[in-house]
Amino acid sequence: MRIHTFGAQASKYCSALALCLGLAACGGGNTGTALGNLNGDGSGNTDGDGDSATTVSIGYVDNGEFIPGEIKTNLNDNMLAPGGTTVLQVNLYRNDRLLGNASDVVFNSTCFINGEAHFEVTTITDGVTETKDGNIVTANNGTASIRYTATSCTGEDLIEATSTNDGIVVAASSIIPIAPDSVNTVTFVSSEPEYISLKGTGGSEASEVTFQIRGGTGAPVKDIPVNFALNTDAGGITLTQDNDISDQEGYVSTIIQSGSTPTSVRVSATTDNGVTTQSSRVVASTGLPDQNSMSIASELLYPVGWDQDGIESEITVSLADAFNNPVPKDTPVYFTTNGGNVEAACLTEEKINPDNANSDLYPPGTCAVTWRSSNPRPRGDNQVYADESGTVPVLRCEPNGLLAGVETECRNGRAIVMATTIGNESFNDNNNNGLYDAGETFNTATSTNGNPTLRAINCLRAAPISTAASTQYGCDDLGTPYIDRNFNGQHDPDEEIANIDNEFSNTYEPGNGIYNGALCRQADHNAGICSRNSVLVRDTVSLIMTSALQGFFLTPDGRIPGQPSGVLSLSDGENAIVQLLLADVNGNGLPTATQVEINSFSGVTATVTPSTIGARNEPTLVTIQLTGSSASSGIVSLTLNIDPDNDGGADPISYTIGHFAVEVYEAVAN
Repeated sequence: MRIHTFGAQASKYCSALALCLGLAACGGGNTGTALGNLNGDGSGNTDGDGDSATTVSIGYVDNGEFIPGEIKTNLNDNMLAPGGTTVLQVNLYRNDRLLGNASDVVFNSTCFINGEAHFEVTTITDGVTETKDGNIVTANNGTASIRYTATSCTGEDLIEATSTNDGIVVAASSIIPIAPDSVNTVTFVSSEPEYISLKGTGGSEASEVTFQIRGGTGAPVKDIPVNFALNTDAGGITLTQDNDISDQEGYVSTIIQSGSTPTSVRVSATTDNGVTTQSSRVVASTGLPDQNSMSIASELLYPVGWDQDGIESEITVSLADAFNNPVPKDTPVYFTTNGGNVEAACLTEEKINPDNANSDLYPPGTCAVTWRSSNPRPRGDNQVYADESGTVPVLRCEPNGLLAGVETECRNGRAIVMATTIGNESFNDNNNNGLYDAGETFNTATSTNGNPTLRAINCLRAAPISTAASTQYGCDDLGTPYIDRNFNGQHDPDEEIANIDNEFSNTYEPGNGIYNGALCRQADHNAGICSRNSVLVRDTVSLIMTSALQGFFLTPDGRIPGQPSGVLSLSDGENAIVQLLLADVNGNGLPTATQVEINSFSGVTATVTPSTIGARNEPTLVTIQLTGSSASSGIVSLTLNIDPDNDGGADPISYTIGHFAVEVYEAVAN
C-alpha cells in the first residue's frame, strides 16, 4: 500500500533514481552497482555534509526502487494481528544517495497518540543492545527502524515519520490494517463509592461501577457493546443506564442510584457474545452513624499530664451505620474535652497527624485527632479517704447516694474527651427488615448485677431511677450531649453541653421517647410514631491525667511508714513483709509501665512485687519483703521510673517517693 505525499518533487527524485539505475545497468562510467552507489560504497561519493543544493527526501527502497513518502512494513499486504508487532523502516536520501550524517526521525500514529499503540527503539552501544519505549530514532547511514505494537488498536492506524534537515520537514506515511480482537474477558474494576446513602438521607446516593473488556491478547478492546443488570430492585434501586460501549482502554461503566430501602446490590456486565461478570457488592444504607455503632479509644489512657504540658495521646473514633457498615469517607467528627486540649474535628479516613503515618489513610469509617495535656486540669471534690476496714487499703470516694455502690468522681485529673457527629439513634430491629417499626424497642445498657451501666456517653438509663426526664427512657433515646464531669450518668446544671451547629439545641434537652433517624418511614414520621430527624450521636473516653510527683504512700494501717515512730525492727535472719499503697498526688493510679525500684542498705535484703505497675484508675498495692542479714540500721526507700510519653524512650522521670527506717538487731540465743 503506497501513499505518495511529495507530488511532482517526489516524481523528480524517483526519475533521477531510475536514470541512475539505467546508466549503471548499461555499464556506463561506473564500476560499482547502482544500489552500491546509492549506499556510498561504489566509486561515487557519500553525501556527508557536502551537497546541500538538493533537499532530503524520505521513503524506502523496494527492489532497487526508491519509494518516496512511504514507510516500509513487513506485513506484505496482510493485516496485523490484534496486539501484534511489526518493524517500520524509512530511508533518508539526498542527491540519490543515503544521507550520511545522523538525523533524527520521529514516528507517530493515531493509535499511539490515543494510547492504543506504542513504539520501541533498539540501539547498540559498545556491543550492548538495548530496547526501550520511544518514538524518536537516529538515522545512521540514512536508515531508521522502529518496532510498532498495536496494544489495543484495531481497524486502520495511520503511521507518519518526519525528519527535519536544513530547516525543511519531510514526511512519509503508511496505513497499517489491524485485525479486530475478539472479547475474551470482562473484568470488574471498581465501585466508587462502595457505600451509598438511602434516597433523601443527605449523603452520596450514587455509585459508579466500572468494568474492563479485554481480548485474546490480554489487551483492552474498544467499541464493544455491553449490557448491565442489577441483581435486585429492592426499595427502588436503579441503574442510570442499561448499556455502554467500551472506550479505547476497554472501560465501560454505569451508575447505581439508591432507593428508599437498605440493601446490598451487584451489577452484572454482559457482552453480545455472552461473556459476563458481576461486580462486588455496593451497599445502600443510611450513610449515617448510629449510636451503638460508634466507639472511641485513646492511645494513652494514663498520660502524665497533671504537672506536665504537651503530653500527647491520639484519640481514634470508629463509626458505622445501623447495619454496621463503615460510614462514608469524609464524615466529620467533632471533639471537646474538659481537660487539656484536643483538635476540633477530623474526617473519616483522613490522616491528620503526619507523624503517625503508617499508611496514607485511616481504615474506613475511622479518623483520629491529638489530645495534649495543658490547662484546664479537672478538679473533683477531693473527698478521698483511706478505707482501712479490709486487709488491703483502698482509696475511695464517698457514695453519692444515687445508686448503691455508685460513686461520684471526686478525684482531680479525671478528664473526659467527647466525640460527636450527626447520626441516628439505635433500636432493636426485631423483624430484621432494616426499618424502624412501631413497638420495636430501644437498646439498653445494663451491667451484670442488674444495675445500669454508667458510661459518660449520655445514654439514658435502662429503667427510671427518679422522675427526672433525663432518665426515663433507654440508652439510645438520646438527649443533648454533655460532659458528665461527675460521672453520675445524668446531666447536672453545671455540666456543659457539646454542640456543633445551630441545628441542635444549645441547652440541655432530654430524649423525646421515640426513635429518631433515617430508618423511620415517612408515613410513621408524619404520624408521630418515630422521627426522621437526625441526632447527635456521641461517645467519650476518660483520661487519667496522672502526676509525676510523689503521691500517696500508705501502709495497710493507714499511716505513712516511719512516721511518727514507725521504725521497723527485726532480728538477724528474720523476715518481714511491708505492704504499701502507691498513688499519684490525687489518689489516682500511676502512669503506664511505671518501674518500681527498692533501695536498701547492707544489713537488709529487700525485694518489691510487682516491679512494674500503673495503667490503672486506682492505686496499686506493692509488697516489700525484707530479710535482716546483720546488725545495722538504715533507710529503705522506693524509687519510681516513669516514662511520660509511654514510648519506651530513654528519658524517664525518676524520683524517690518515700522511705522508712529499718533497724536490724543481733539475735540472742536462748
